[in-house]
Amino acid sequence: MLAGCGGGNTSQKDQMPPKPKNTTTTKLDDVSLDSDGEGTRTFDVVEEGKLTIPIPSGSALKARILDANGVEIPGRPGSWVVVITDEILEVGNFVTIEFYDGTPNQDYDIEVIFEPIARPQIPDNQNVSDNTPIQDAGQLLASGNILTGQHIAALSLGNTPEDGGPNPPRLIDANFSITRNAEGEYTVLFADDSHTFTTDQLIPRGGHYNGGTGTRGPDCPGDPIESRRCGGEISFRVKSADLFNALNSGHSHGDHYIAFGVEREGFTNLDDADVAAYAIAGQPTPSFNVMNNTTAIYDNGSAFLDIWSPDFSRESYSSNNVTFVADFDRMQISGRIHNFTDEDGEDETPFLIMPWTNFDMSGFDGNFVVDGLDPDETAELAFDGSFFGPNVDNVAGTIEGTYREGSDPERSVVTGLFFADR
Repeated sequence: MLAGCGGGNTSQKDQMPPKPKNTTTTKLDDVSLDSDGEGTRTFDVVEEGKLTIPIPSGSALKARILDANGVEIPGRPGSWVVVITDEILEVGNFVTIEFYDGTPNQDYDIEVIFEPIARPQIPDNQNVSDNTPIQDAGQLLASGNILTGQHIAALSLGNTPEDGGPNPPRLIDANFSITRNAEGEYTVLFADDSHTFTTDQLIPRGGHYNGGTGTRGPDCPGDPIESRRCGGEISFRVKSADLFNALNSGHSHGDHYIAFGVEREGFTNLDDADVAAYAIAGQPTPSFNVMNNTTAIYDNGSAFLDIWSPDFSRESYSSNNVTFVADFDRMQISGRIHNFTDEDGEDETPFLIMPWTNFDMSGFDGNFVVDGLDPDETAELAFDGSFFGPNVDNVAGTIEGTYREGSDPERSVVTGLFFADR
């Protein structure tokens, strides 16, 4: 399944903030570099926190920090900073520090500064800014609000070879929104077509998803422009039957986003007749003030990936090992997604690393570093996400890009999504 690709936006701020209470400084005396200017040391960690390695002034020395499994932890260059999370501690209570680009055969005295992180204690059912109750995304939907897709990863499956078309799957732009009326009927707009799902059309689907399927109807208007959109089907799904039942009951378990899978198929004479997408819709965070320049860790999340090959076959993968770190002082986010499994429950090795990336109220975007692939595999995957909820409760977004295995001249198309809670 799914070699490394370009990183996102990184910062090279070298100014160190004042050391807070409980910060410890450990000296690594005589870090010896070899003839290539490289050296390795280990460092024990037992709790979540920010680990900083100030690089000696005027030195070209650089560092990277790996977890106990040898996977890199996203770090800021300059005064190297990484954040140790529970997800990292679960694989071992130490990190490996790899030094490189130093002066060959030279010894360095290195300091390691560790600052414990206490997760902000912010209520999830009360707006901190004005003490008003908070509605989650499902409650907003049940109240008649339109939820519009803030992040959408879509691809065209139209013009298949069986239909005589020349086009393999390809990434496209598409729109998405969903609303629900008082009778419990959902209206979905996707790729400029819409359908209202009656309650009897909200049928269970297999796998991880539940949703609805609705047919546009057999009768086509006489107008040739309108008839281009006849006879097709739109369907949508969410991540689990439990969430689907919650939405029908008027809530989304406190989450301020909803992750959707949506498809449009069977429409005739359209260049992109069959379209599939992942979409994130919900209540965007209106302000970061509640975080008060702290660092927050988002976990308890999941990620899903679909790989569409040139012959239109699909392989699906999922992960429950999703962790993001958001620094609301520097306004940057980093993260890691790993331990994917395929539809048969078999483990897959890819490791998606989000480098430290700038964010603002509109969100963040960039490219994952993809680790753990076989030598003959290459992948280029981009992310696009933002924060959701009045108290910056959730982070969620989409993934899209390409994947190629071996000497195959054609690349497969990848779409997916990720989400996690503070």
